[in-house]
Amino acid sequence: MKTLKSKNKIVDVRYDIRRKIGSGGIATVYKARDRVLNKDVALKKIHDKYAENKNFIEMFKREAVNTARLEHENIVRVVNFIEEDESYYIVMDYVDGVDLDYLIKRCRVLDISIPPLVAFHIIGEVVKALDYAHKLKDKNTGRYLNIVHRDVSPGNIMLYYDGRVKLADFGIVQMGRKRVKNRKIAGKVSYMSPEQARGGSVDLRADLFCCGLILYELITGKKVYAGNSNMEKWEKAKKVEIDYELLQQRCKSRYLRAIIKRLLKENPAARYQSAVELFIDLKRYFMKYGGYEDIKKEYKNFLKLSLTKELSDAGKREGQNEIDKRFHEESTNINNPVKYKRKLAAKGGEKEEEESAVDAVLDASILIALILIFLILL
Repeated sequence: MKTLKSKNKIVDVRYDIRRKIGSGGIATVYKARDRVLNKDVALKKIHDKYAENKNFIEMFKREAVNTARLEHENIVRVVNFIEEDESYYIVMDYVDGVDLDYLIKRCRVLDISIPPLVAFHIIGEVVKALDYAHKLKDKNTGRYLNIVHRDVSPGNIMLYYDGRVKLADFGIVQMGRKRVKNRKIAGKVSYMSPEQARGGSVDLRADLFCCGLILYELITGKKVYAGNSNMEKWEKAKKVEIDYELLQQRCKSRYLRAIIKRLLKENPAARYQSAVELFIDLKRYFMKYGGYEDIKKEYKNFLKLSLTKELSDAGKREGQNEIDKRFHEESTNINNPVKYKRKLAAKGGEKEEEESAVDAVLDASILIALILIFLILL
């Protein structure tokens, strides 16, 4: 088994590793360049310590297979699964952005609140993805697959810098009968429906409950299940202990509070019964503020405000990626590749100087013309 470096590694003769994006409990994600399609992708590699564990490998494969079925604009696509050198990879769409968990933490550092419009827009996009997944049918039999994500949480909600929102990580998705009793509890304790926490039967309404948990956190700045340990949070999840007084203090809109409260009903029968039913109520709220496009514009403006540094860094990386790409294409015939790369990087600055010089000449010409006109008028 070979250890994957964050650069200069080619996977499956096709994917050129550029940099490490992040690492979790089971896998590490890298940014890579697809040499065939000439586009950026994300490579998710299972940690070496789990690569010989059949259960983890099976779960990893299941994530790839489950997500590959899903083709929707609000779902991060899986495009390939690779087994190479006793290592396992999932190839996904590259997310040029951050996850919602990062945005929440960033806002805490900046001491700014996430506006209700922004919070409900994000969840509205997630609800679109869930509606698609919940209604997906088997192409051969025409029967509903009854997909339940079971891990709708901020870390799995991806926020693109260009304004798109996508749901990711269908690794513990449930497929089959409408309601299935859990053999084991899966998901994150802080974002779990009571029936899921109790190890009971779950259906699509469990995913909607999780949307309520996220909305509550975005609006109040606090998790519903706060605690010093997972066991403490788990007990709160089973008992559905929710501080509605805090919600009332932070959310002045009775309409929005009603949506959140209905999502967080302990009895699934009292919740929204489908994602589309929830989206209809969200759409009514959006219409009060000019409609979807106006809300999306508000959301993108908030990203610019809260992620200024990240957007700047992303722009710099994009520029560096272009330099790297041109360098790899042209440096094979250069005697001194390092010197050539530096020269290539400097071209951008030279171009800016040329443009500034042209602007200066134009400004001087305009000034002279104005002086001549003034003299003629005299």
